[in-house]
Amino acid sequence: MALAEDILAKIRQDFSGGEMLPVIEMVTDLQKEDVRLFTDRILRCILFVAHGRFEALADAVALARRDPRDLIVYAEYDGHFGAQLRDLSIPFAV
Repeated sequence: MALAEDILAKIRQDFSGGEMLPVIEMVTDLQKEDVRLFTDRILRCILFVAHGRFEALADAVALARRDPRDLIVYAEYDGHFGAQLRDLSIPFAV
């Protein structure tokens, strides 16, 4: 399964040359692992939370594996229940 173009563009934008390929491989492997869990929305949440930091990416992946709903709250609601601040089911505008 190919990654969505906006997700690839976000990876290219946020990660340095040396980290770009490992991030692409990690995200691709996640979708292969469980395409129903690691949807484009969840992948966007992971990348949004990571802010271009590989360590933060690994933490976001771990959170998605534990409970993807917590990741969505963290990414789309800035960790607070209430008004949704962003909708990451919609492609990034990169």
